[in-house]
Amino acid sequence: MEKQIGEVTHFFNKAGVMVVMLKGKISIGDRIRVKRGGKEFDQEVRSMQIEYQDVQSAKGGDEVAIKIEDSAREGDLVYKMEV
Repeated sequence: MEKQIGEVTHFFNKAGVMVVMLKGKISIGDRIRVKRGGKEFDQEVRSMQIEYQDVQSAKGGDEVAIKIEDSAREGDLVYKMEV
């Protein structure tokens, strides 16, 4: 099961980092899914920052940078995978 927790506002290709405006809570170790049209990928959140500071979790209203293994685009939706 999945729950939408945010939307990508920026993607930095060279750094492999997406910036997400959150609507829900996310923590290191959570599994996320990023969707755009028919393309999607899943991964575990291993690195996250707010204002260039490492954080363990973030909540709705935060804009968080997440290191990803694939690529993303502005407007992609981010979902948290729930057990």
